[in-house]
Amino acid sequence: MINICSEPLVKATVQTMGKWFLNSGKLEHDQMSLLVEACKLALITRWEGTHHIYFWKYQISEALLSLVVENFRSLSLDYHLSLEEEISVAEKVLNANFLPSLRSYVWDIIGFLAAHCEEDFDSICLGDELRLNFLVTCACLTFSRSVQKGYQICQNDIMSASQSESASRAVLMMIYSPSKYISTRARATLSFILGEDGEQNLNSLVNFLSYIPSSGGYVLPNVLQTTVCLVGLACYSSITQYAGFVLRNKGFEILLSFCSWYQRNRGNIGESSFAPYPQSTSEKRICCWVCPEDWDNKDAFLLYALLALAELVNHSFSEQNHAQEFSIKRENVKDRLCTTLQEIRDGTYGSGPRWYAAHILSYLGYYGFQDKLGKRLIGAYEDEECSDMRLLFASGNSVSVNKIILAVRCPTLLPPEEGARSGSMISSEKPQRTVQEIRM
Repeated sequence: MINICSEPLVKATVQTMGKWFLNSGKLEHDQMSLLVEACKLALITRWEGTHHIYFWKYQISEALLSLVVENFRSLSLDYHLSLEEEISVAEKVLNANFLPSLRSYVWDIIGFLAAHCEEDFDSICLGDELRLNFLVTCACLTFSRSVQKGYQICQNDIMSASQSESASRAVLMMIYSPSKYISTRARATLSFILGEDGEQNLNSLVNFLSYIPSSGGYVLPNVLQTTVCLVGLACYSSITQYAGFVLRNKGFEILLSFCSWYQRNRGNIGESSFAPYPQSTSEKRICCWVCPEDWDNKDAFLLYALLALAELVNHSFSEQNHAQEFSIKRENVKDRLCTTLQEIRDGTYGSGPRWYAAHILSYLGYYGFQDKLGKRLIGAYEDEECSDMRLLFASGNSVSVNKIILAVRCPTLLPPEEGARSGSMISSEKPQRTVQEIRM
């Protein structure tokens, strides 16, 4: 349905989000209801498709900005503003707390749009550069405030909780956006906002996360804070200057311990989301719900932890970071890591955690997913019944192969005709079967 009528649907949605007016400084009830429904409909951005093009075409950045900034047209945004000045303006905007009930929708929509951007996405060509930059700044600032709140985050305040969580998730999707423009902008903005307090914030995140597996508990002490903590570690670990700090403070081992704890207590952990998404089956179907996994975010905690682990592994294995590499390559840590990741990869988790587990394992020499035919394939590989050539290596090892398969898959390993004649021919134990030996 989305693909059939995507442009008129998106156009009507964006126009509804951007066309409203205040009466005596307040939004009338029917207008608010209409805006909420338009924002819910705009959450179709969570799915990829051609409709994303039309959201940008009809200036979604302007519509979203109108829901964040009162009288946003009077907002003085220009190319001469430094990042520091832009952050100062964003702080004033966020402190005004305009239309707070819609804020979580705004962050989720811009986050989903960022997640599905093309690599060569260019907001300058769309005329949205300044507005998009300001939305990124506001989201990063909201996320940073959530991290700084720490234990003061109150998950009983649903509105504040949903804003913190959706902003955190939006920043994560911006940082991992395929668009180099959005990803670079988000990393630079977040790094600037963190500034001198970055390591202090990171230290509090690491300390909180270390408490969960060491406490001996079976449930999360604070669902929202755990979400913000894991997303924070994933975001900060993607910034080189903070990845090293996380590794030096045993962040890698703590994340690994959390993954193991999650595996043991998965059944006791509820959903991670506070965002106002549809919860009933009927609502999900109305919103084009197709795959249950799209809406089941129970494994989101594990996915966030694996995102952070992937960043740390990538950082530690890079050529410039041999000092941190040692901590991961220690045999006890490496064995734990491989075992935990293989259990996740081959388990009944969502596709996101399983794929990221497989991705991290590739750094350690393990590729792909386990297949039920794997043992049979290994057996066939080791069975010499169908082989008619044996390759002898200088080390003394040998491998039996089939000439036809070798010719199809790797013909360069086949010897030239003269070499083939010089190779020795031996008879196998079975009658009417000859195996050619070739020294490599």
